[in-house]
Amino acid sequence: MEYNKTETLTYNMAYGGATIDSALVTPWQPQVLSLKDQVQSLFPIARTRAAWTSSNSLFLVWIGVNDVGNTYQSHPDDTDGFQTTLMDAYFGLVEEVRFLAC
Repeated sequence: MEYNKTETLTYNMAYGGATIDSALVTPWQPQVLSLKDQVQSLFPIARTRAAWTSSNSLFLVWIGVNDVGNTYQSHPDDTDGFQTTLMDAYFGLVEEVRFLAC
């Protein structure tokens, strides 16, 4: 039985070990693109290949584990304050994806 005959395109732009912004939390290897790097460099390329509109697109961003873990090591005295900095950066990038997508 087939439930869905619609073609569904997916784009995976993820890098394992990425952080939100390498200027805030260093990735585990220098060649790993941060979310910021991915949004600013890969997303515009993918956008030229896809006919994304607000009615036919869904974007999922899963990030934060590496940032949280590395924050406790790099900012042990100010984890709460630094988490706010990270979340501000994250939501700014999510807003940028929303802007670039439409």
